[in-house]
Amino acid sequence: MPRAKIGARFVENLHKNPPAEPVEYTDSGLAGFRVRAMPSGSISYAVVYRNLSGKLRRAKIGAHPAMTVGQAQDAARRILAEVHLGGDVVADRQKARRDPGIQTLGAFIQGPYDEIWLSQLRSGTATLKRLLASFKGFLDRPMDSLRVGDLERWRRARRDSGRKESTINRDIGSLKAVLAKAIEWDYLEVHPLAKLKPTKQDRLPIIRYLTDDEEDRLMAALDRRDERIREERDSANAWRRERGYEEMPNLRAVRFVDFLRPLIVSALNSGCRRGELLSMRWEDVDFRLGVLTVHGASAKNRQTRHVPINAILRDVLTEWKRQTNGQGLIFPSPKGGGRMTEFTSSWEQLKRDASLENFRFHDCRHTFASRLAMRGAPLNVIRELLGHSDLKMTLRYSHLSPDTKAEAVRLLELPSNVVPFTGRAQETEATTGEKA
Repeated sequence: MPRAKIGARFVENLHKNPPAEPVEYTDSGLAGFRVRAMPSGSISYAVVYRNLSGKLRRAKIGAHPAMTVGQAQDAARRILAEVHLGGDVVADRQKARRDPGIQTLGAFIQGPYDEIWLSQLRSGTATLKRLLASFKGFLDRPMDSLRVGDLERWRRARRDSGRKESTINRDIGSLKAVLAKAIEWDYLEVHPLAKLKPTKQDRLPIIRYLTDDEEDRLMAALDRRDERIREERDSANAWRRERGYEEMPNLRAVRFVDFLRPLIVSALNSGCRRGELLSMRWEDVDFRLGVLTVHGASAKNRQTRHVPINAILRDVLTEWKRQTNGQGLIFPSPKGGGRMTEFTSSWEQLKRDASLENFRFHDCRHTFASRLAMRGAPLNVIRELLGHSDLKMTLRYSHLSPDTKAEAVRLLELPSNVVPFTGRAQETEATTGEKA
């Protein structure tokens, strides 16, 4: 097993340059502390020790980036200190799993499932809230008492209340994942909802994307918004100047008044998800190679992907980097500089000004993919750019491709005695003695 001095820079380098095969490093500075790196880019921490009986134990600690290296090492030191006093963390955890107090669905979700699993996920907090809200009628029930019929009635009630079928299927999938972990961790012997199936959905729904006219309106609304903000800054600085106060930066001297225009242009020209863009850092932009890197830690499918930068996006990002400090997050929060979590107010106001109806920020991603399909880009290329794990999700754009079904239907316009395929024509000539 390779040894290394494990620190923040070491882990970050592993995250950015994942190995071709799973590899685990042991810390040369803290005995027993391990870091495991996977080809997907995921990184987890653990500590290995021997209990009083001499049995080798491995205790999971957490994962990057939810837990920093320093936090993981502190946790490892606490575990090793407990072992030194005769404790056995792994045995204690196994005993806790058999605790009869953790037999109800709610106790398991808010206990082991949150502590061991959700705490490592980027969307863990949101998933916990959704599970507790969606299945609050089942939280006090023992997990092994759940029945398929119970969830079928729950599904019908959710459908009657107006929930989308896709939302219902997502929630059922989340619940089944909870119970699968309960089995894996020895809280359950059999999966009570193994026979519960998702309902069939339209695999090729109509997707929302910007028309050329709508994009023109969106950009015009951005222009008006920028000018309003500049006028407000001019007025504020005039007021400060009259009173001898220090003036704020002159927004007429820069191209962008804030993050919104660069963020929208980035979404329309990269197809990146909102969360991926808000997590992206300047070191993820390679201007020399012309590539954006979306790391697995921020991607929905946990897989790293690389998106080429076109001329439009290069121009905007180059200027935005010049205007900002060019370090850390590309789109930091205006309040404090940390990761931005929402910009709902600005986005909703912009949509109203542009008269855009039924358009979400996520539809910028649909616009990116739709335009590629309409210009003849292969669906598999679109799949790779979007980061879809398989082609099923990408097929929703297939009807926009100019060279698929329309070409086949045009065959009906030909005279019935014309066979446009070489193989068929040769077959006809060979069997009839006449040219097709």
